[in-house]
Amino acid sequence: MYRRGKAAVSGLGEAVLDRALADPAFVQAHLKELLAGQPKRATVWAQDALRWADLYVRWTITADRPAAVALERAVLNALAASTLWNRAR
Repeated sequence: MYRRGKAAVSGLGEAVLDRALADPAFVQAHLKELLAGQPKRATVWAQDALRWADLYVRWTITADRPAAVALERAVLNALAASTLWNRAR
């Protein structure tokens, strides 16, 4: 869904596009294409933004549910002060 650009206005897709549109280099590259008469659809901009973000999914296996809950809590606590993808910050 994200790779096809269809999630550009929800969740992660929107956050990635917002970040890309705040990057002058990303916008400049797309502006050059637009000025050259090569406009792109919004879904293509969203796809480009996702490639620009260069995100990776990581996971781990835990011994049991309590260990998984503890790991999740630790990760959320570590990210609490981060502006990584949190719009409120």
